[in-house]
Amino acid sequence: MIDETHLLDLFPERTAADFFVWIKAYHQELQARYGKRIMIEEAARDFRKQKSQFLPTRTLHAMLGWLAT
Repeated sequence: MIDETHLLDLFPERTAADFFVWIKAYHQELQARYGKRIMIEEAARDFRKQKSQFLPTRTLHAMLGWLAT
């Protein structure tokens, strides 16, 4: 599931285990919020969508940090 959603591409410094923990917590949060069963694959896709929205900001901060050194 993590490979299919390409989450490791977004955060190369993280491991598959990191994502499993984050996705499982996000999955439980979504189920509690909506009060219904949600497939973990749907939660993983939504997690990726949410996190990829912040990529331009993350990239900019990384570049600024690199330039500052």
